Amino acid sequence: MTTETRQLPPLDLRAAIVPATFDATARTVEIVWTTGATVLRTDYWDGPFYESLSLDPASVRLGRLNNGAPFLACHDADDLDDVIGVVEKAWLAGNEGRAIVRFSAREDVAPIIQDVQDGILRNISVGYQVHTFVREASPNSKEPDTYTATDWEPFE
Repeated sequence: MTTETRQLPPLDLRAAIVPATFDATARTVEIVWTTGATVLRTDYWDGPFYESLSLDPASVRLGRLNNGAPFLACHDADDLDDVIGVVEKAWLAGNEGRAIVRFSAREDVAPIIQDVQDGILRNISVGYQVHTFVREASPNSKEPDTYTATDWEPFE
């Protein structure tokens, strides 16, 4: 077995808002932040590959999310105004990662909350970092290999 270390940039994946869970009084909504679905990606070294995120509880570091990770507008953490809320709680449920996020009560966040209530905002993006991939060679040389993240961390 060969081990190779590479520093990968933070990645992101699409997540879905569960509109029926919106609580206007608490300003909270539940999101599905991963289903572990395999997606095609490309890297600088090897070109295209399939990425799969393991949802084994031993593979997913939930500490950052469960310690009040920021809920950001567009992955932008350079300005405090881009923090539109906070992650209240995150967990794994079967083949999904879920979380409750609470929106800020700031006036400038009100239009975002309204768009969630109106079903305009249905999807968001979740930032994560992979610490360990396990590479599985494709049985077909024309298909990309699959990299399964066996140690990874959603952080925003």
